[in-house]
Amino acid sequence: MRTAQPAQWRAAPDRYTWRQRSVFLAGAPLIVLGLLGSKTEFAYFAAPALAAQQQVAGPGADYFLTIPDRQWRVVERGTLYPDTDIELVNRTSGEWVVVRISPSQQQSLDGFVDQRQALVAANWNDYEMQETRRFADGSDNIPMSLARYSYKGPLTSRDSPLLVATVLTPERVFEVVSHAGNLANASAAQLVESFRLAAGGNES
Repeated sequence: MRTAQPAQWRAAPDRYTWRQRSVFLAGAPLIVLGLLGSKTEFAYFAAPALAAQQQVAGPGADYFLTIPDRQWRVVERGTLYPDTDIELVNRTSGEWVVVRISPSQQQSLDGFVDQRQALVAANWNDYEMQETRRFADGSDNIPMSLARYSYKGPLTSRDSPLLVATVLTPERVFEVVSHAGNLANASAAQLVESFRLAAGGNES
């Protein structure tokens, strides 16, 4: 008659060295941040801080904007939208501003404003528009439209209110598009209104 022998217990082999474990533990917070963070937040923190009243411009230096407070940063183009000339983000107030440049194709300012309004209407079924016009800063006769779109639908929109400054030169159209916050520290409107053509900004 055979008697059953108890199986000999053996500790599982150590699969990781202490060095590997320390690398994993050190990298765990970064992994968590990667899962929780967004592309915009990473771009924001990677960008250098700006000073209040500092002037920033796109690659061509055809225009410049004046930073209203220290919460704004210039992020990499394409972070928010494609085909932008410059992108700015204020993480504290949740606001953003982008500038787009396109050929004017001999269209009128009314035509560009109507195109933007049609695009807003395609996304918001109920909205209110307020528009003012003046000459763009840095020019004597370059027209500028300042339009504010406010969503009035039953569900709130994260992009309301939307501010759009449109500047039409003989060769190009500059559009400064922004989501402006409603908080007390909101400053996107100041940034949009600070748009100024540089010398030669009305040339091709």
